[in-house]
Amino acid sequence: MKRHAFTLIEVLVAILLLSMVMSVLFLGTYSISKSWERIHRQASEFEEILVLDRAIDNMFSNIIPFRWPSDEESIQRRELIHFDGQPTNTVFAYLHKVNRIGPVGQEHRWEKSEGGIRFCHVTVEEDELVAYYCNRPPFPEDLRSERLSRSVLSQNVASVAFTYLDLDQDALDWVDDWEDRDYLPLAVRLSVKWADGRADSWLRRTAGSGFFEHYGIREMDKRKFVQ
Repeated sequence: MKRHAFTLIEVLVAILLLSMVMSVLFLGTYSISKSWERIHRQASEFEEILVLDRAIDNMFSNIIPFRWPSDEESIQRRELIHFDGQPTNTVFAYLHKVNRIGPVGQEHRWEKSEGGIRFCHVTVEEDELVAYYCNRPPFPEDLRSERLSRSVLSQNVASVAFTYLDLDQDALDWVDDWEDRDYLPLAVRLSVKWADGRADSWLRRTAGSGFFEHYGIREMDKRKFVQ
């Protein structure tokens, strides 16, 4: 039987074809791997934004006017609305579902019981957007207080900016701070810059911001509302 020996050219052609097949397989695998990593990253980012969106909707959409006596020593202390809006943090009262109910007749400490109103402070600490909660006013100035519970709303946060919508002589006006006012802003906007350069914003109208819903008297001509 006559055996056919491969020539050098045939060996080189076979190696070249094998190299081309391996390169195509490698590029295809690399492309699929990168696509999967991108999809996984986008899914994680979307899930993170969705969780934050639910938290913001639960808190900001349920902000209500809650009045509490000031710290003045005079006998006739004025009542301040429990809302303090700053450019990088905000303190407010909001309605939430009661999720701690004990057996009938069981006594709870007031500090540990939960009613239908929760007091919250949203701020940024290092690279985290966090919320501090307490169940009764006034809100502690020291965030390390035992009365507070802490919850991380989102991570990898570079910075945040709060702005507040006011109605000034029938004109809408966005302001960066909301202090010493006897009414709530119409809406709260939260802008988040992420560590990777992305930016997102959330806008929610507060629950107790309408003219007839407002707790107190606003300096506004009421006659134009009377038909």
